[in-house]
Amino acid sequence: MLPDACDVETARTFSPNNSFTSPPGDFYATWEINGTEVTFFVTAQTTGWAGLGISNTPDMVAADIILVYVIDGVINYYDAYAVEHAQPPADTSLGGFNNIFNFTGNFTTTGGISNITFQYTRKLDTGDIYDTVLVSESQYILYATGQVIDGVLIQHVSHGVYGMNFFGGAASVAPATTLENAHGSLMMVAWILFFTTGALIGHKYREFTDRWFPVHIAFQVSGTVIIIIAIILIFVDRGVFILSAHSVIGLTVLSLVCVQIILGVTSNRIPATRTVAHFLHRWGGRTTIALAFTNMLLGYYMINGRIALYVILSVWFLLFLVAFFLPLRKKASPDGEGQPSPKYLTRPSKVFFLAYLSLALVMVAVLLALLLAPVTTST
Repeated sequence: MLPDACDVETARTFSPNNSFTSPPGDFYATWEINGTEVTFFVTAQTTGWAGLGISNTPDMVAADIILVYVIDGVINYYDAYAVEHAQPPADTSLGGFNNIFNFTGNFTTTGGISNITFQYTRKLDTGDIYDTVLVSESQYILYATGQVIDGVLIQHVSHGVYGMNFFGGAASVAPATTLENAHGSLMMVAWILFFTTGALIGHKYREFTDRWFPVHIAFQVSGTVIIIIAIILIFVDRGVFILSAHSVIGLTVLSLVCVQIILGVTSNRIPATRTVAHFLHRWGGRTTIALAFTNMLLGYYMINGRIALYVILSVWFLLFLVAFFLPLRKKASPDGEGQPSPKYLTRPSKVFFLAYLSLALVMVAVLLALLLAPVTTST
């Protein structure tokens, strides 16, 4: 399935010389316009299928697509039109025509790397309602690659949307949607400011406040509400559930978060289950945070791809790990019994905790700026 604007790797490269290369370098296309015809030349790193779409919008729906796939080493293709966010049907099945001619393709594997290479020609204006007319103004090119299993084309593993003028000129970047940016921003706030801070208070810095448990619960419940809102926003934006590693991990994380709340309350309210629930709560929390961190990286890859986002997010995660596992220095209480009160938490430990919160706030601000800033392209 080809992507739409809410499930894209935003364009970062453009050449006015009628070509583009995906940021990972796994998809390359160039084209030549001769009179009333255009010929495309494509190389895609895949063992299954490759799709190239042309549209007047960054959405997959209504895109004019060629799907090229390999079955038993044989290259196949068809002229397609996307009517929904799923594998597009052939134009001929919709009452249209196959307007692709002079198609040639090859499937090769060299040094363990497999590529589908193909070229084809079509009219700039085919006269078919299921084909996009190429004009000298901003339009969009969509690409995707995926696997073929038992003759079935599986959902894409690499994809992108590029805004450009096929006749040369300045690029028009396909931006992330407003709701998609809101989704990413809320997830960032939820995990960096709420969940991890709540985890630190519950695991290590509970002596920072005598009311650590209500504070811990408040942070975690607030974070849960925020990620539920974020997930609702992305569903509203897409209008359909798109199966991908990011969506599966995201729903898994949400489920684990809900289980964590139940385990946390159980371990403190029901003595008979305390030992087992506490163990599951501790390791479930660590697993959930690690999965969330991984999924944020996947999400940033899908909508932006800036290296700075990965670097800053990784630095934050390392700081969290240090704060989480660093041995806590505490003074003994005057009577030598029980847990020390907040005033017996050593000053360096308090300073480190506050420093982590301050840096987390700064990182959220920087990440939001990078996430929401427009991507520039050179021409």
